Amino acid sequence: MEKNSKLIREFLNSFTSIYKIAKDKNLARIGDNIVNLAYSLAVFILTNRKAGKKVPGKILSTALRESNLRIYAGSRRDSHSLADVVEALIGYCWLKGEFPINKIVEILTENMASSVKAEGCFESVKAFKKLLEEVDLILSKEFFKQDSLKNGETVY
Repeated sequence: MEKNSKLIREFLNSFTSIYKIAKDKNLARIGDNIVNLAYSLAVFILTNRKAGKKVPGKILSTALRESNLRIYAGSRRDSHSLADVVEALIGYCWLKGEFPINKIVEILTENMASSVKAEGCFESVKAFKKLLEEVDLILSKEFFKQDSLKNGETVY
């Protein structure tokens, strides 16, 4: 188990900026599973029905477009690429231990509860935008100074 932890730490330490995290396909794959699990659990909690829900990429890409984290997506424009960025950022925070699944589910349920439609569908963009605000806080603690310097901003 310690060997696995060491490998994960080494993998995470290889990321020197939020830009690199956002572009990593391995993190996007991990984040895809985390996002879908959390979303399924939130739907179950809100509807009391078993759910194996996959989050549509359009929801994730729209949430990213409306968030401060959009700048890390670079020039990517299609929904799939933007959804991958969301998944990579969430996957990174989860692997770091900064964003446990129960916290992700809590944020989703708190922000989807008021949006439950009669047929059981959810307006989830707001909920995922809230998730991205939390991700932004987590990542800014670790990367603010170097990403700001990379963008030519002055850091005091």
